[in-house]
Amino acid sequence: MAQCRIWEHSAAASAKPSGINLHNTVVGYSDTSSGQSDAFVVASAGGHMGDLNSLIPSKAASLYTLQEARGVNANGQIVANGVVKASGAFRAFLPSPRKKSQDVDAL
Repeated sequence: MAQCRIWEHSAAASAKPSGINLHNTVVGYSDTSSGQSDAFVVASAGGHMGDLNSLIPSKAASLYTLQEARGVNANGQIVANGVVKASGAFRAFLPSPRKKSQDVDAL
């Protein structure tokens, strides 16, 4: 069984993993020092933690903010919660890699 642990990084007060797939890609959310939540992904290739909002296309990022990544499947699709910027409505999102052959580093 794959395991992940809670760790800290410079931009977050704490990070909470909430999903891992068969490729050891970990997703979750971090509570920032300002009290906001940001969705993150740690791809097995490279192992660095990235803000999921910085990996989505800029047009999508201008419309909503992903706050919590809750799960990731073997195809790299991530189940996430976020806020629609125009209305403030809380919604579910499904960010997906651009091509099936790419992993989540290419969102």
